Amino acid sequence: MQAMKILLSCIGGAILGGGVAAFASTSVYADLAPGLEPDSAYAATDPDFVPLNNIFHPAHGEKATFRYVLAQPGPVTLRIYTRTGTLVATLVDEVRPAGTSSVDWTGVNQAGETVASGVYLVRIVGPGLARTQKAVVVK
Repeated sequence: MQAMKILLSCIGGAILGGGVAAFASTSVYADLAPGLEPDSAYAATDPDFVPLNNIFHPAHGEKATFRYVLAQPGPVTLRIYTRTGTLVATLVDEVRPAGTSSVDWTGVNQAGETVASGVYLVRIVGPGLARTQKAVVVK
């Protein structure tokens, strides 16, 4: 299977002296590991898996929250990967009941170290649910 190339766009802003706002936009192409492609059809409209606060600054105590809805109980895994497919952290790996659940990611890896700034892929697999979304860590 071949890696997928996607366009990542980031827009940042800052308040300068005198209340003047400055914005910058950057776009880069990134290679994603096979099987971890974001599900663009679900990115903004899928109520079954919603990343909240998915652009966050761990050093300021911020976190990303991932909410998901299961129609039936069953095993669920929710893992964080680098864009090249390296496992960063496993947030959920257990049987979960039907209904709405959520989990927070504070931007740390399995060893408890804060991860580097960048784009991370959040992959959830469960009964009737297999999605990939993005989370961005900024420092």
